[in-house]
Amino acid sequence: VSVKQTLFFLFLVSIFSFGQTIPSGFQLVAYEGFDYSNGTNISNQGGGSGWSSNWVANYYGNSSMYVYSSGYSYSGLTTNGNRLEWGGSGQYQPHSVKRSVTSPNSGIVYFQFISDFRSTSGGGTDNIRFYKGGALQGGVGGNGSPHTINILDSGLSNGISSGSAIGDRSLVIMRINYDLNTTELWVNPNLSSFDYVNPGSADAQAAYDIEFDQIELVFRSGATIDEISVFKLIPLELSSTAPISNQNTVTLDTDIAVTFDSPVKTSTVNASNIVITGKNTGIISGTFSGGGTTTVGFNPTNDFKPGEVITVTLTSGLQNTSGGALTVPQTFSFTTQNATTVSPTFTA
Repeated sequence: VSVKQTLFFLFLVSIFSFGQTIPSGFQLVAYEGFDYSNGTNISNQGGGSGWSSNWVANYYGNSSMYVYSSGYSYSGLTTNGNRLEWGGSGQYQPHSVKRSVTSPNSGIVYFQFISDFRSTSGGGTDNIRFYKGGALQGGVGGNGSPHTINILDSGLSNGISSGSAIGDRSLVIMRINYDLNTTELWVNPNLSSFDYVNPGSADAQAAYDIEFDQIELVFRSGATIDEISVFKLIPLELSSTAPISNQNTVTLDTDIAVTFDSPVKTSTVNASNIVITGKNTGIISGTFSGGGTTTVGFNPTNDFKPGEVITVTLTSGLQNTSGGALTVPQTFSFTTQNATTVSPTFTA
């Protein structure tokens, strides 16, 4: 077997070992499919991918959750491994485990899982809690009435109901939009038509986002969970410009080109999102091109004026074709060449 074949095999393993399908245009942040042996106590286990810590038992000193076969499945979702189940001995004895993840709190982030909480909610359970810097930020699940899968605030109260019973086995998709400060929830959507970029009306929506760098599973009464994944929309990134930043003596008839790491959505290529100004001229009009490609061009209506500083501002309104926005507005400038004096030519 050649080195090239071996590397290709390892590449395939790295793609498919996570188990779960990540939608096009998104990048995986963390995944846990509970691919451990049947009967494994999850405490101190470090499987899955992308997490920044092992699972840690919490709540009570004897908190325990165990991995059991087999895992859950859902139509349209690639799954892997077994499932995690509450390991208590009494119906109302809550147990919990925590795990940390590198903070994904920008742009659009999805938190997704399959749950079977097997109970009505109460006593602070059954839910998944989100922490940042050790402080509780919110949750998803239940905490008393209503006995549905809810978005929970930082006090685990004021549940915004999805309308789906907490005791049913469900695929739960939570979308956190840090740009719009919203959190949305879908329960058991049809994945053959569900669009993660433009998902349509949610089953529940909160007018706040939930930041996190750690999750906590707080269960009782035989609750189970599987296929936890965190993934985020890949943002648009600027790769290069022409002219380059701070370039001098740029010809007066030059066009401007900005190149990105991914194709730019045509509807966002406009004078509101790409603003060209001259230090003395002000806003400069022209024609844009290149929507749907990685390079956007600008042809000014009139040639630039001699010796003028031209500034190009790229706003966060620019998006790639997957909907990922330019995360940080970009600005660059260049200076046009001075007017040249042409000596008159005399003929006899």
